[in-house]
Amino acid sequence: MKRAFIAVLPLALLLCEPCMQGAVADTPDSTQAPSHFVGLDTTKSGSPDTSMAVTIQGVSSTHTPGAPAGTLLSVSNPGGPLLISVGPYLTQEMLQSLGTGAKVEVTGKMLDVHGHNYFFARQIVVEGQQIVIRNNNGSLVRHLSHPHANSSTSRNGELQ
Repeated sequence: MKRAFIAVLPLALLLCEPCMQGAVADTPDSTQAPSHFVGLDTTKSGSPDTSMAVTIQGVSSTHTPGAPAGTLLSVSNPGGPLLISVGPYLTQEMLQSLGTGAKVEVTGKMLDVHGHNYFFARQIVVEGQQIVIRNNNGSLVRHLSHPHANSSTSRNGELQ
């Protein structure tokens, strides 16, 4: 019996290691790197969203290392040039409405990513149509280009 216990003990410790790491990570003395995107969660962020009316000067879907993934809108505002992240999940129709020269109202938050400021859009209003980019938790909302029959579809990030 004692030999069986000794033989199983290393395996038990190995299997419990993730549990122990979680317990250690929850202690106040532990140091964890903060997430870059914690500020996008409206329930945890102390700062409110910002809204602004801008004119799109350029649209880029080419990924640059260190930049947020997805489409970036280049705009000019009183503070100078600004890149707005709208994520990778917009439909082709939505992207066409966000062409150069389009006037849009964008709501979201400014965050620093690798030393560069990006405005992370939560929603965009273009030509009177509201496009939800991120939900209240800051997660990107996927838009279906062709909703499937007999399935729950997403509209503005909510199940119908």
